[in-house]
Amino acid sequence: VSTQSTGIKKKMSKSQFIKNNKGINEGEDLPDAYLEDIYLRILYDEFRMDDPFVNACRKGWLHVKSTSMSTTKLHWFILTEDKKLHDVRRIGETKPVFVIKVDEMSVTNIKPKKFGFDLEPNIAAKRKSPTYTFNAQNEREFKIWLRVLQKVSLKRGIEST
Repeated sequence: VSTQSTGIKKKMSKSQFIKNNKGINEGEDLPDAYLEDIYLRILYDEFRMDDPFVNACRKGWLHVKSTSMSTTKLHWFILTEDKKLHDVRRIGETKPVFVIKVDEMSVTNIKPKKFGFDLEPNIAAKRKSPTYTFNAQNEREFKIWLRVLQKVSLKRGIEST
């Protein structure tokens, strides 16, 4: 799927992408919703060689609210190998609005039914960082974000429902 290149005149549609990927799961079809998600990621997350986040551990949309924010907002986040979560607001932006040092945070207050979790500062970082509340857009995204963040944060939060 090349949706970004100006050199390609006829771009692949979502339905063509799904059709081209029929039977690739050991002869079985992958769910259309899964293929649509992949297509949209390719569509909106342009691959560029000059992208400073090309080697990111995880990129995606999250609803975020911190103790210093009055409302919840949907932003594009990028988790990098140096254990920093960059809020760049929109896909394609390279300058973060803010950066969270994940290795100074704990994943807490996990709410599977709301696809939510908090990043709370560890004791040493409490004075310099607020607590952030995140909500993923669906269960799959929630599980992926949770797994990746728990791997890079120093200690895992206590699960609650």
